[in-house]
Amino acid sequence: MIARHFNEMTASLQRTLTEQQTLQQTLESRVDALVQAGTTELFHLNHLGVFIQACERLSEAADVIPQVAPALFPFGGSVLLLTPSGNALEPFAHWGAAGTGSAWLPDECWASRLGTTHAAAPGLHLPRCTHDSTSQATLCLPLGAQSEMLGIVTLQFSDAPALQAAQELAQRFADRLSLSLANVRLQETLRQQSVRDPLTGLYNRRYFEEIGMQELLRARRHQQPLSVVMLDVDHFKLFNDQYGHGVGDLVLRRLAHHLGHLFQDEIVCRYGGEEFIILLPKCDAQAASERAENLRAAVQGMTILTPHSSRLSVTVSIGVTESQPHEMDLASVVRRADQALYRAKHLGRNQVVSSVTAAS
Repeated sequence: MIARHFNEMTASLQRTLTEQQTLQQTLESRVDALVQAGTTELFHLNHLGVFIQACERLSEAADVIPQVAPALFPFGGSVLLLTPSGNALEPFAHWGAAGTGSAWLPDECWASRLGTTHAAAPGLHLPRCTHDSTSQATLCLPLGAQSEMLGIVTLQFSDAPALQAAQELAQRFADRLSLSLANVRLQETLRQQSVRDPLTGLYNRRYFEEIGMQELLRARRHQQPLSVVMLDVDHFKLFNDQYGHGVGDLVLRRLAHHLGHLFQDEIVCRYGGEEFIILLPKCDAQAASERAENLRAAVQGMTILTPHSSRLSVTVSIGVTESQPHEMDLASVVRRADQALYRAKHLGRNQVVSSVTAAS
């Protein structure tokens, strides 16, 4: 009798020990899984920051986000950035089920209104953002740096429990994204300031020399034409001497406006003083000369009204050249364009001369 009770107690104790061991193993597995998940999440968050920080432009960051974010939020998401005017949120990047979407007004998102994370999902009994036409579990988080709002990130989940489980990770994601995008935007702004002419808003000579060499090498590699157009305002010194530098600046700004309108897809730079230069990739000298003639005619029809109500007519002289198939010296290309420009001046101004014409 005693022996039987002893055996039963031993068996019960053994079962208890086995159950405890199984529970311990389960807990250890769950802890390992959580640690592994945390390590993986940290890995992807770090990668997100590293790759975005390496971007030179926001457009590059827009390509990086959809490649990294799905590892953290596979169901889908989108990033919208506030426009410079602050009156709209424009699509910047998206992945998964989120789709491209369209621009929103800031007031259409509760996260934007409240300045804090906002969740909407069946069963949560919270208002859904106006921009969210789905019935899915959606989390909106504001993006900001140094008390300045940058935009909104929206994340989608399969259900409310999945959303709630990911809120801490989502906040870390938004924080990392905010800091990285703010840094890229600052770098891009500083770079734009360093390569833009403050008077006309066009690129400056420094940028021309940087991008011009790249385009010359690209033209040689792909055996494509590359033309350079150089122009100069005729009798510009007279505008400054007779009407003041304010009128001279007005002439340059108006000319820059015409250049930007007629050469929207090309690289237009203020080369110095009243000289401008244009890079035309995949364009030969004949086509470049035709476009230069259109520019000359447009400028000739331009009238400048001075502060004293005087009407000034403006003309330009233009030189055109084309790079040679195996040419690697940008300076020699520019020199030929400058020589053609000089010949246009010598022949009476207000005309277009190509390097071929100048050589003949």
